[in-house]
Amino acid sequence: MRLLGNRVLVKREAVEDKGGFESVKAIDDFVSRGVVYMVGEDTAFNVGVGSIVIFAKFSPDTHTITVGEEDMKSVAVSDIIAVI
Repeated sequence: MRLLGNRVLVKREAVEDKGGFESVKAIDDFVSRGVVYMVGEDTAFNVGVGSIVIFAKFSPDTHTITVGEEDMKSVAVSDIIAVI
């Protein structure tokens, strides 16, 4: 598989269910955190494979893609909020 354009493929980090208020807060957040799995061909952004990023979870440019048996997110570079 080759990722086209100005996009990155992100494997979301598992969210630990702590119960109570913390689990509700995690559901209400509009951002998600994950590890960059693949970088698109036209990405002139300082992010590489293995980088941990925070991205907009509900952007119209964020899509779920199944790679093998794992669900990953295809994220436009403009939707990346931070690189950790």
